[in-house]
Amino acid sequence: GLGDVYKRQEDIDALSILDNGNLVLSTDNDAQLGNLSFSEGDLVEYDISSKTASLFFDGSLFGEEMNIDAVNVNADGTIVLSTATEAVLAGLTFDEDDLISYDPATGMATHLFDGEGNFSLHENIDAVSMSPVPLPGAIWLVVTGLGLSGFQKMRKK
Repeated sequence: GLGDVYKRQEDIDALSILDNGNLVLSTDNDAQLGNLSFSEGDLVEYDISSKTASLFFDGSLFGEEMNIDAVNVNADGTIVLSTATEAVLAGLTFDEDDLISYDPATGMATHLFDGEGNFSLHENIDAVSMSPVPLPGAIWLVVTGLGLSGFQKMRKK
């Protein structure tokens, strides 16, 4: 399995499954998967059938060491992500309670979800999944500290 190709135990803290079945992942620290060494700010594509890893997103685009802790790769190739701390990507500054959309084809980043004003506290988004059919406002979030009771409270408002 995937764990067999790690040289040491690592924490996968962001994961997205591509339409072709390959995985796009980020780890909590710098790591090695197969013959590929990468940093916590990189996204790695892992081909399950060939058991090979390649760089999908180069974390050096942040300009400093960064930890991607939520990712979703959309069918159009755009990457929705969140980081563990404040970050800058393509000139856009965002916080750990924000989701941004990054288009590798154009090199542009835009705010998709701004946590300020939407959360009562300064939260850290740790996972994201996008609807396969683009619906206005159809973003499902799994957020640290926001359990089912939090979702129920949001639905009542």
